[in-house]
Amino acid sequence: AANITGPATVPVSEVKEGDLFEGATGTYQMGYQIYHATYTALPDNAWVEVSHAAVPTELQGFWVWRARGSGIWYNLGRTKVFPTPADYSQIHRDAIEFLTANCSRKPSMS
Repeated sequence: AANITGPATVPVSEVKEGDLFEGATGTYQMGYQIYHATYTALPDNAWVEVSHAAVPTELQGFWVWRARGSGIWYNLGRTKVFPTPADYSQIHRDAIEFLTANCSRKPSMS
């Protein structure tokens, strides 16, 4: 054992501001994270640390998640901010529709 000690993780269902938890906030992002209830959209051309997982439709664009401490820096270029819907179950709907229409293509079978 590595004898690593630190704060205990909190179950995802019980997180509150600043808690360390283990889980996913995006379809492909797993690992330890610190919960923040609110966020501020980042400005155009900001440099941020990100993580990425490739998906088969990423032929023209790609998803990244902000991941402080990853050591992988990315310049955002021009940003697009989507409003948070009243129905939280639809949280990424507008972004997914936009990216599907503008940044994804089905691979050619030729």
